Amino acid sequence: MKIKKVDAGIHTLELYALRLTYSQCQKCMDTLADLAPLKVLRRDPYNIDRTLLSNALGSSGIRLIPWQSHDCSNGIGIIINPNTLLDCSCSPIQLFDPSCKSCDRLLEQVEEVLHTLKLEDDPFYRNLIVQPEELSLSQMDLTMNLWFSKDADLVEIIRLFSKGNLPRSFDRKSCSTPEETSHCFIASSHTVTFKAYDKVYDLKRYGRCPPELEHKKILRIEVSLKRKSFLKKLELDRDDDLYTMLSTGYEAVWPVLENYLERLFPCSGTHRTYQETIRRIDSSNLPDTKKERMTYLVAKTSAGAGLDTALKKMKKEFSLSDYRTIDALYDAFEKLDINPITLCNNSDLSEIPSIRKMIKKSI
Repeated sequence: MKIKKVDAGIHTLELYALRLTYSQCQKCMDTLADLAPLKVLRRDPYNIDRTLLSNALGSSGIRLIPWQSHDCSNGIGIIINPNTLLDCSCSPIQLFDPSCKSCDRLLEQVEEVLHTLKLEDDPFYRNLIVQPEELSLSQMDLTMNLWFSKDADLVEIIRLFSKGNLPRSFDRKSCSTPEETSHCFIASSHTVTFKAYDKVYDLKRYGRCPPELEHKKILRIEVSLKRKSFLKKLELDRDDDLYTMLSTGYEAVWPVLENYLERLFPCSGTHRTYQETIRRIDSSNLPDTKKERMTYLVAKTSAGAGLDTALKKMKKEFSLSDYRTIDALYDAFEKLDINPITLCNNSDLSEIPSIRKMIKKSI
């Protein structure tokens, strides 16, 4: 199993129209309702405060989320797939590489969207209430497509992600069905969402998979950063223009993803079956105390939610508080070329190399 090719770029971004009045937001919602049915994401019992979703402009790569409140700020989130908006004929797998010219074209298209939403104080003169340049970039998705060889088992690889060491404040999220969950791993905090999913499966599910991709093995890894997070991580200023923010995000795709991969997979040893991992620990010349802790960690990771919960149990069981003790365990795993995150018992594979190592070799 190997990664044959890696694509990096921006998948989607969100621009937000701030400080609209309740009536202005209502006008947009009425306009969208005339184009296509709206989906209610959240509302109060009186249907006064509500958040809706519109896919009326979905064919252009745009989703709209009006946010309406009687006593708070009203606004509209414009979620954009830049490649689709700029070129509807582009491949659904293609990622956005921002340039000054493409960002200008993007804002021109967004201006037409604002007119479509009737965000105008004078429809005759088409005077917009808010200009495209005034919209706030509220989220960007830093993304990599990993093109695996045909012998790759993406379901097994995604399972390894689900068993990873979740960063603090992150929670695992399940999809609507067990089958979808097996093809997609999601973990999120208040400002960051990490996803690893089978992109071809995702396209087939929505009937959007082109024939040339049907038999490809493409794992998409995506980190969605909300405004507070990307301003801090990318060292951006609030007043930076769209091109500056997106180009900085594009350059940071691998560093940001690598950071989260290192946290999810703190050990870079090979993922093997549970039995083989235990056998290598037992047959090693390591001290019995270290063997016991390693075996405990492997067993709890395999039986529980993941490495993060197993570490908490191990620290409590063996009264460990020094991070250097944990690092020493990881070093022992790597010297034996094994990993506390093991393969599924009924897996057709005997081993999977470290995800981090495979990506580094391919970029």
